[in-house]
Amino acid sequence: MQDISSELMRFSRAVLYAFAPIKLPVPFQDSTSGLFDSIPLECWLELTDQDGVTGQCPCSYEMGRIILPLIMTGETRTYDQWYKRVYWAVRNRGFSGESIVELGRLDLALHDILAKRRGLPMHRFFGATRDWVNVYASGMGTNLTWKQMVDETEGFIRDGYTTFKMKIATDFGSSLDHDLRRIAEVRRIIGDKAELAIDANQLWRADDALDFIQRAEAFNLAWFEEPVHSHDIEELEKLTKVCPVDVAMGESLRNHYLYYVYAQAGVKHLQPVTSNLGGVRD
Repeated sequence: MQDISSELMRFSRAVLYAFAPIKLPVPFQDSTSGLFDSIPLECWLELTDQDGVTGQCPCSYEMGRIILPLIMTGETRTYDQWYKRVYWAVRNRGFSGESIVELGRLDLALHDILAKRRGLPMHRFFGATRDWVNVYASGMGTNLTWKQMVDETEGFIRDGYTTFKMKIATDFGSSLDHDLRRIAEVRRIIGDKAELAIDANQLWRADDALDFIQRAEAFNLAWFEEPVHSHDIEELEKLTKVCPVDVAMGESLRNHYLYYVYAQAGVKHLQPVTSNLGGVRD
């Protein structure tokens, strides 16, 4: 990717679209939260520069309330100056809060503008050499009936997925035998060659997580996602030292610094979420 730090930008128009709730066909629940009956997408931003080039990004209402007033000033600044202006303006809201997430989403829109100035799709602007990526199917919520779970899994297979992630720790971890039967059924449906991961949504401490994964190890799991609290590094490190399955963490982080801490704590499967980080450099 080219150096963009000194590229000049002035914003002539911003349009924030607010979505009516986009209902899910079946409500979704994990171990610690739900029911979710709608897709978690509140708003969409279209940001236009001085030359009429428009960048876009998903966002929340925080974008209009906190971020846009900082940039819709009629001033011309470099990309680097705009980013730093907003970054330090939201400092006291915390570098793990909603405002830093919205800055990261704004940064996606800024990069979209910069890529379009060059006539490139954004992934090519970032330096990608291919136009495809492997993805996995995520679902099998803890609220589903047995038939709903089976139908959803079979639907994923028909859609061409070969890697699957399912929610476990039903009812805040009070139905572990039921969870083991659910894992066994999904493994039976997808076969031995497909990859299967499980996600506990930060429910346990290390000892409880280890007890469960030792019981589930026979199902040949690809990774064990968020088995402990995302900020409890002591429990995380305690688990990774003895866990027979690679631990995955990172959805809750908002900047790159803590990924170093996760890696040092033994996390093998790092999971940054592009639209939840504080910027493209993160």
